[in-house]
Amino acid sequence: MIPEIRLLAAKASKENDNLWLPLLDHLKDTAGVIEYLASRWLPGSVYDEMEISRKEGIRLAKLLALLHDIGKGIPAFQTRILEQLPDIRCFQESAGIETNLNKTQMDIKHAHAGAVLLRAMGYPESVAAIVGAHHGSPEPNNMDDDAIDELTLERKKYGDKKSIWRKMQEELLKWALEEAGYSEKEEISGISEAAQMLFCGLLIMADWIASNSYYFPLLSVTDDPEPYDNNRSRNAMRHLNLSDGCLMGSAWKQEDFFEERFHFTANRVQKEMYGVAARMEKPGLIILEAPMGEGKTEAALAAAEILMNRFDLKGIAFFLPSQATTNSACLNSSNACCPVGNKPFATTTHLYLLIIPLSFLFPIDPSYNR
Repeated sequence: MIPEIRLLAAKASKENDNLWLPLLDHLKDTAGVIEYLASRWLPGSVYDEMEISRKEGIRLAKLLALLHDIGKGIPAFQTRILEQLPDIRCFQESAGIETNLNKTQMDIKHAHAGAVLLRAMGYPESVAAIVGAHHGSPEPNNMDDDAIDELTLERKKYGDKKSIWRKMQEELLKWALEEAGYSEKEEISGISEAAQMLFCGLLIMADWIASNSYYFPLLSVTDDPEPYDNNRSRNAMRHLNLSDGCLMGSAWKQEDFFEERFHFTANRVQKEMYGVAARMEKPGLIILEAPMGEGKTEAALAAAEILMNRFDLKGIAFFLPSQATTNSACLNSSNACCPVGNKPFATTTHLYLLIIPLSFLFPIDPSYNR
């Protein structure tokens, strides 16, 4: 790898221009997080749904993490971030890396830039689409774009074909493949629409964690970034202490299951919900409509636990319309959910109100053909 790549910046401190994070370090941090999530946090049922092995899923997830911010390795992004890092700007200039763009030329989103680079360099559209969507929403009308034309027309933003920028971008892509265990990009298999959604969500989660400077501290611009501290992600995930999820059990088969969980006998609506969850042949959507006071929350929690145990699903995403309703329901829900011995699988520190962009619910790369 050419040494200039080590001068590319990924993050800067808003308060201290002596703190930064090299791009290589952030890519390695994110890869360490996603490898942990893919190997220890995701249940086996997710890989079954994607129809790939856990081993291949981990390898692909690691590659996506190492590629996700390739779009930061362009003049447009570096010019913008170096406004906060005068020392790194001097280091780059001394190394012959030019970043003299005006504000109009800096106007590009790095997620989109990464997707364009991947398309132009022959990576599968599904990989480019995931990288382009890693900040929460798919690119608009990205399927019709000609990536090579964009690189040519916007060469000020991306770097000229014969410049050191293109050399660094090509080297980063080669490095990412090797680090993830691929010998060439043609080894990357097609990724189904469902798998794209899952991998993109996992990448977003890993990137958020790796971008938290509490767990992944920024470095001094005077420090030697080599060698990379391989304990960074290991220490971060130990301190983050993510819940391992629900342990599988058979308590839901007992006649007194509902009463044990909620301390009252199930009514007709709750029994019907319970029965539907117990009979389903595979995980799916259950819609319960009933008047206020019928115990819909308890019915839903009971059904969720049954589905978790039957299909190795490990946890619940509990959606409520506002923070006020979330706060009032949080403690009751966490105490009722899937106890193991005397310890519930969810605690108030692990139950969150989740808000997902609506656009994220739609397919990313519909061109995939199984």
